[in-house]
Amino acid sequence: MDLTTLTMVVALAFAALGVDTVWHPTEVVLLTSAAGKFDKITVDEAMIGKVVSAEVDRISATPTLVGRPRVELDKQGGIGMAIATAANIQSVAFALQKRAGFEPDQINITLFSEDGAIKVLITGSGRQRLRSFEQQIEQQKGETVIALLHRAALVGMSRVDPFLTTLNLMQRHESDKDFTDAESLITFAKGQIPPTPISSERSLYENLQGILALFRGNKKDAHTWFEIAEKSNPDNVAATLNHAFADVQVGTYQDAVDDMERLLQTPPTKNKVLVSTGYVTWGAALLGMHDVNGADHRLEQALEANPDSPVAWDLWAEVKRQKGDDLQAAKLHNRALAAAGSYENYAELAALYFRLAWQENQPVVRSQFFSPTTASSH
Repeated sequence: MDLTTLTMVVALAFAALGVDTVWHPTEVVLLTSAAGKFDKITVDEAMIGKVVSAEVDRISATPTLVGRPRVELDKQGGIGMAIATAANIQSVAFALQKRAGFEPDQINITLFSEDGAIKVLITGSGRQRLRSFEQQIEQQKGETVIALLHRAALVGMSRVDPFLTTLNLMQRHESDKDFTDAESLITFAKGQIPPTPISSERSLYENLQGILALFRGNKKDAHTWFEIAEKSNPDNVAATLNHAFADVQVGTYQDAVDDMERLLQTPPTKNKVLVSTGYVTWGAALLGMHDVNGADHRLEQALEANPDSPVAWDLWAEVKRQKGDDLQAAKLHNRALAAAGSYENYAELAALYFRLAWQENQPVVRSQFFSPTTASSH
């Protein structure tokens, strides 16, 4: 290849790599393989790839406000890398890719046999604090190879995206309330964050600790954690909404009203779920203060922001019931049930999991609308 042609190819590859970076700002590349012979099982790389991809896709589908990765099986690299590969200049392309900002997280899963035991080696690298990682896990008694591969993929994702993995673990165990793995991951992730007074990253995990406190029925601890999360990042809208949610739970209704009035006076987001949650929380606080007409107005605003919110419809039904209009309350409750099938929310919000307890001395009660299998995001 002459110098002029090579220059043109490099320029074209660099431009295409830039396109790849724009279109795929967050990507997880999965590499899977099998090494050695296995007794009594049939396994190939295609099967391993499918199982691992399914697990990573499951984690990546967790509804969240912070964005979710695009998952690639094997290192395809996109348009630019295809051009570079055709021109046999992949090493140059990788350098250009890195310079252009395209540095996907990688998880490499290798299934192998050692001393009669089936094991998995998980290696990879992430753009977060752990540049590279390596961990080995072994098949447990009664565990199938498929289950072992799912567990390996979970370990890999916990290294490249601990926050999203923590959210997913919370939702997996929302019924049995065994949050041991989620809490361990939170502790590990927070330990990697510098102890600066302001930290948007640390605030994310502190907010989740508040939600976990609610799962235990501890309203005061939840209130404290949400307050800490707000102080760590005053721009964390989820923490602000959850703090107001906890204000309603513990009966400090005026604080919730003040916070929601301040938040929604100039909405920091156009996200309909967040805006609607703010008005619902505001309405619940007003109900706690026996301002039924004010609550009626706020719930109307909540449904203007998001007509698909079963939480808003259900609380509006309660408002009508408090006003003595049982017929209208029944209609609105039916609207809430109808909307529950397409319930959209984010896993960082307490309103996804729990009901707003606007009456005094109410325990923490689970939402009747949440289901991990139907929760999704925009």
